[in-house]
Amino acid sequence: MKKIFVCLLALSLAFTLVSCNSSKTETAEMEADSDVISDQSTDTAAPDYSALVASVLNYHPGVAGSSLAKAVAAKALLEFAVANNLFQEDADEVKSLLDSAVAGLSDDEKANYKSVISDNSEDGIIRLVDNSLVDYDAVRAQFDDAGAGGMYGYVYSVRAGDSWEVLKTVLEVSAENIK
Repeated sequence: MKKIFVCLLALSLAFTLVSCNSSKTETAEMEADSDVISDQSTDTAAPDYSALVASVLNYHPGVAGSSLAKAVAAKALLEFAVANNLFQEDADEVKSLLDSAVAGLSDDEKANYKSVISDNSEDGIIRLVDNSLVDYDAVRAQFDDAGAGGMYGYVYSVRAGDSWEVLKTVLEVSAENIK
């Protein structure tokens, strides 16, 4: 009887240690994400809209690895919106800068960009960012599997939703205007 009690006590201690360790890991991830965000928000360099467009172009729906590329692209979009505090920016100015970046694309790249941004299905990049802002825990595994972890700080940062809405609207309008 004593052996069973000792085993149960040891097992409960082990579960407690594992539980404490995972919460420390999540806390450490949140702190690291906060540091990244605060470092980026003090950066005075102009936003790189060409890099933003390139991150969208790296996603090709329907090919091997596309769900991983979608998560990476979704992170890049939200990261861009939050890091550049787009909620403070004039949407027309953001659109103008984005349109300039898109103008330098080939016709095939423009078609791919338009297709990816215009995809409002559950499988689209836009929807994945929306879902991460609504219930990050439900989509967290997608980002972690793609090596695009670290979303926690962006998703839960102040004004993330507002910054994302500016970028989302500009992306959709920009894609609609591609001929």
